[in-house]
Amino acid sequence: MSDRRRLEGAPLTQPELEVLKGVAEGLSAKETAQVLVKSEHTVISQRQSIQAKLGARNLPHAVALAFFRRILFEVDQSDVGRTA
Repeated sequence: MSDRRRLEGAPLTQPELEVLKGVAEGLSAKETAQVLVKSEHTVISQRQSIQAKLGARNLPHAVALAFFRRILFEVDQSDVGRTA
């Protein structure tokens, strides 16, 4: 069984949810890393994990699935680039 199939359906961690919110806000991996004060490599790894866990083909698909499954709720545009 591939790593991707093993991860599919697993819940997202809090750090992954924060990265997913950055994706939904249109932030690049580099911008997300700066906002969340973590390495760009970590953000890229978390993005890949998010896609695998959601069974998404790409990042826009991951965001769409997250909204559809109510994992991610409405993104407030006034919060773009800010952390909670």
